[in-house]
Amino acid sequence: MSLLKDLQAQSSVEPRVYVGTYAKYNDGSLKGKWLNLNDYADHEEFMEACRDLHKDENDPEIMFQDYEGFPDGYYNESSVSAKLWDWLELDDEEKLVVEAYQNEVGAMDADVSEAL
Repeated sequence: MSLLKDLQAQSSVEPRVYVGTYAKYNDGSLKGKWLNLNDYADHEEFMEACRDLHKDENDPEIMFQDYEGFPDGYYNESSVSAKLWDWLELDDEEKLVVEAYQNEVGAMDADVSEAL
């Protein structure tokens, strides 16, 4: 998929992550919830919501089981990059520039400021 088509697909979907825990997953449960990233001012507030969501566990080890609406370089199963909130603040044209830069340098979660 071209970068432009990829960006268009991402911009039509609310950026969100499905948040579960490793303990629940290991017990055969996918119990969790989709959290919309635009609902959180920053990474810290998002992580607080993740921990609150799984407050039924003593020390939840958060597991990000799926994502949509943003480039995959900001996501993996065990973390969501704090730099994603910088990307979320960009307009569509800036997002395209940043993604092109990140693809060129091979650093998918490079600082947004480096690309602009």
